[in-house]
Order: sequence, then C-alpha cells, then structure tokens
Amino acid sequence: MVVPMNPLVSSLHVEYLLTPTTQARLSAWDAQVAAEPRLQPIRWHVFLERYLRSATVTASTRIEGNPMSLDQVDALLRGDAVDAPRIAQRENLNYNQALDTATTFALTPSFEWTEATIRVINHQLLRDLPEDRQGRYREEAVTVGPYSAPDHHIVPNLMAELVSWLRSAHETHPLVRVALLHLNLVAIHPFVDGNGRTARIVSSLELMRSGVGATELISIEPYLAEHRPEYFSQIAATIGPTYAPDRHPATPWLDYLIGIYVNRLGFEARMREAWPYDLGTVADALASSSHPAQWAPFIALTGIYPLRTRSVADAIGRAMPTARALLNAMTRTGWLEMRGRTRGAAYYPGTRTRQLALRSPEVVQRYVRGLTLGLDTPQTEPGR
Repeated sequence: MVVPMNPLVSSLHVEYLLTPTTQARLSAWDAQVAAEPRLQPIRWHVFLERYLRSATVTASTRIEGNPMSLDQVDALLRGDAVDAPRIAQRENLNYNQALDTATTFALTPSFEWTEATIRVINHQLLRDLPEDRQGRYREEAVTVGPYSAPDHHIVPNLMAELVSWLRSAHETHPLVRVALLHLNLVAIHPFVDGNGRTARIVSSLELMRSGVGATELISIEPYLAEHRPEYFSQIAATIGPTYAPDRHPATPWLDYLIGIYVNRLGFEARMREAWPYDLGTVADALASSSHPAQWAPFIALTGIYPLRTRSVADAIGRAMPTARALLNAMTRTGWLEMRGRTRGAAYYPGTRTRQLALRSPEVVQRYVRGLTLGLDTPQTEPGR
C-alpha cells in the first residue's frame, strides 16, 4: 500500500509504503488491542507500572547521555536522596513530570493537538536546565552529526503543518501516526535541545489518545536505549543528510519503529500471563505453610523489584506502622528479606520465595533492559 503525498503537507515526512511485514504487524497489534482495548494495568500491577515508569524515564534520558541508573532514578522518583549530579537528577525529574503532563492531556476529552502542546512538553523537559528556552522554537541553524536540520525561518510553518496533519489524519493507523509524529519532530528539530525526548513523549501522548491507557506497559524507550546506535542510524537512513521529505519516504522508519512497538506489546502479553501464574504459585505455597493468602501479591512482587513500606501502605490504604508490621511478619516467616534500615529499608525475596519458580522476574528484567523475548525482533525488510 503506497500512501501518496498530500499537497497540504508536502513539507513533511508523510509518504510511505506499508510493506507486508508492517501490515502483518499492524494486524497483530489490532488483534491484541481489541482483546485488551485499553491495555490497563491489573490491580496489583500498580507497583509494576511505577517501576516501569522509572525504567521509561531512565532509558529515555540515557539515550541523550544521562548517567543515572534505573535504581537511582527509581529512588529519585520516590522522593529519596540519591548521589548523582544535580543536572542529571533534574533531567529525570523533568522527564517524569512531562510524562504526567502528557497523560493529563491524553485524558482530557476536549484535547486537540496544538503547537502549544508540543512547546509545553519541551519546556517541561528543559525546565531549570541551562538549555531552557521556555519552549520557544530555535532561531539558529542546527546540525546533528551529518544531518542539517531545516532553516530555522521555516520551522514555525513546518510545525503548523505537522499539527494540522495530526488533527486531520484520523484514518491513518494509530501506530503509523505515532511513528510519523516521532520521525517528523526529530527531522524538523524545532528546538535547540530536547528534540528526541520531546518526540518520544508526544509519541506516548498520541499512543494514549489511541486507547492505550498504560504506556509504561509497552514502553519502547528501554529498547531504544539498549540499541541506541541502531535507533540513530534508522533515523539518519530515513531522513537523509538534509531536510528533503519528498526524496526520503518514511517506509524504513515505519518498518523499524512499528516492529518495536509490536515486540513490546508481546512483552505486555507475557507479563499478563506470568503474573497470574506467579500469584497462584505463591498462594499455593502460602496455603501449604498455613500463612495468609493476602501475602501472595507482595511476595510475588519482590521477585520483580524491592518493596518499601511507603508503597505498601499506599497499596493497602493503611498507615505506615500497619504496612511495616505486615512486611515484618512476612520477613520473620522467611518469605521476605529486609535490607537497610529505617527509611532506606527495602524488602527482597526471602529464602522461601527464592525456592519458587516464578516467571515474572525474568520477563520484567528483560523488558527494562531493552532485550527481546525472541518475538519478531524489529528489522527493516531486505532491500528497503
């Protein structure tokens, strides 16, 4: 299927060919989303969603050179003190806040794309950083490696065309819209800094508008961070050395990025399969030991990441002393292991838990590390 250039948006990267591979991936996406329309986290995945948000933030800022680890970012977003450069911390806090803003936009029934939307996201990403220009478009020439971005004088017109296309491309498949939005923002390069981060966040916003309620469950950022050279080379191969959309169809980029989204959707399905299995495994072990079945979700979750008293208190809607007593009871009986003291205490799998063959830990750890499960590794079709 060839999508011809629209005269009204001929200055954008909107011409492409849907290859058989990409068409099959879009069909796979539609089938999965139809089965689980909003891809919302199940009840006990509220913990997992928070952890995957930290993974998304860490990966997206790492693509741009931020040195903080997932453990550090996770602690930072919880409000804990971390030993990291102030600017590195600010970049991660800003990214998290910009994701919150994108979520708010997506959940607003009256939302319509405007240039202000994109500029607000960029401003939040760079707030209190040396490059912050309050979301203003650049007023100088920019080169990124061998690529020369379009002249700054035409940036406002290009951004107006991009927003106009977004508001009118209702018949375009949601993943195609997301991929083209990402590509065009990077190619136009409207801001002095933060263009890649802005592109990834507004892509998440567009994905949420298409009905995906928890983008952390299909975040592509960990994959892109793990395959950073590949990510940059795919963009470069698609847009060429200068801004010339009429000479560079978006086909290779669609093949690449849609493949990643479908692969991450496969992870989301695996996580949903693994969690009930793990919950049942732990519940059976608790029953055999005559311990409360209500402990099962907490014990299973520690295989994925450490629990903290505050998060457990929030989950059960009780005071901190109650949550601490619950965690201590599971620790005394060997299901959990406490490390650290007072505010820094965290709970990990205990001796009994480590003896169980749980599935979620491996799935989640491969997900946050940007690896695959052997599910249709994204590749551009030969010869394209």
